[in-house]
Amino acid sequence: MEGWVGARRGADAGCRQRQIAVTSSSRRYVASAVNDALGRTANDVDQERWGGPLDAGQSRADFADSIVKSRDRAAYVVGTIYYKVLLREPDP
Repeated sequence: MEGWVGARRGADAGCRQRQIAVTSSSRRYVASAVNDALGRTANDVDQERWGGPLDAGQSRADFADSIVKSRDRAAYVVGTIYYKVLLREPDP
């Protein structure tokens, strides 16, 4: 997870051309974080849920905090533990 929590924690501001680059950067950042923290590919819902606030100025540190504390992360961790220890998926 260190790769996506890295040193770049602030949101960029500037001209319109710069904002377009931020949007693209946010999408890649969200995709990387979802892959690392949730063990899956980011979908459109993930991009809206986390990419929108990033584009609106949310810090990357706050984003990292929100994804690590999400229900999705908890489900991923529990599922991983179940699979490694009990060799099965958790009951629904």
